[in-house]
Amino acid sequence: MNFDPNDFTDPILTSPRSVDACLRQGIKPNDLLIVRKERIKEAYSKEIRIDEKNLKIFEVHFENRRKKKVEMLLEVREEIMEEERLGLWKPGTLASVRNR
Repeated sequence: MNFDPNDFTDPILTSPRSVDACLRQGIKPNDLLIVRKERIKEAYSKEIRIDEKNLKIFEVHFENRRKKKVEMLLEVREEIMEEERLGLWKPGTLASVRNR
């Protein structure tokens, strides 16, 4: 997968294989982006007190989830590449996903 987890500009993914991997796993491309501290504060500050310790806990949690999704998608993308080698998969007309 070729994307920058810090780049929030669309499209996030442009490879048909990566797009298909996301579709197969039900993962939105924006779930692959790093969750910024400001977004965490904005989303949770009304519910709980967000100090630096809590913020770090949230950051680690979201980053671990993001990395697991990327790993999963890399595995599925490898499967797609194998299907392509066997003539079972061909890139469709969908060249990118915009999903925010």
